[in-house]
Amino acid sequence: FLLGIMIPGQAIILPIYITIHMIKIYNTLFSLILVYTAICLPTSIFVLSAYMQNLPRELEESSALDGANIYRIFFGIIVPVIKPAIATVVIFSFLTVWNEFMFAYILIGDSNLMTITVGLFAMQGKYFTNWGPIGAALVIASFPTIAIYLAINKNIQKSLIIGAVKG
Repeated sequence: FLLGIMIPGQAIILPIYITIHMIKIYNTLFSLILVYTAICLPTSIFVLSAYMQNLPRELEESSALDGANIYRIFFGIIVPVIKPAIATVVIFSFLTVWNEFMFAYILIGDSNLMTITVGLFAMQGKYFTNWGPIGAALVIASFPTIAIYLAINKNIQKSLIIGAVKG
């Protein structure tokens, strides 16, 4: 999975483009979902596996001794403990997909399916660029990121304070 992190997107765009055309999903949102999943998966695996390797084995063993089945151990014990890692993966994946331009520009030709980054690029003129509407669109495009930050701001501050006090 480290190879997926190390290979730049520019090196794999042509094979992905050919594959998307061969399976006839060019110019669909499903093609972007497939590509974005493949882009975010290596980093997600890396972060979650590194976090889970540091979990004490005793958590699982004591739960098993208490009679919990494997699903109860995972969803009742492990998932609540790894919530910070899950939050990290969600934030990294969201920002990666939200800011991605190249795959959306290459794989989507329909103006109704454009992502926000491709739409902003399409607003640029060939000989003249009207910066007012582009600036307004940039402000609107930043709203989801700002809203997510404001929603989780208190949790971020709590985790920073807890991390600083430990010792």
